[in-house]
Amino acid sequence: MSDNQAAIITFKVKKVALAKARVLQVFTEMDDGLDMSLEHKTISALALFERVVANEEIHLLAIEVDYILAELPNIVASVKSY
Repeated sequence: MSDNQAAIITFKVKKVALAKARVLQVFTEMDDGLDMSLEHKTISALALFERVVANEEIHLLAIEVDYILAELPNIVASVKSY
């Protein structure tokens, strides 16, 4: 997905909900290079988790989608790059 800047990622919401702890860990790890406090990364990860559960489909940066696909491919239903 390196040629694309962003993507629409559709999640398998039931699998996301069942794996909440691991999903939150991955969402927190995605922000590791952003020089944010752990508290801010944790809040950001929880907000993303809540958006995923509420909306199923969200827009993310391509690099974030790549990370999710590498760490938790089983929670992803589809990806549409743009």
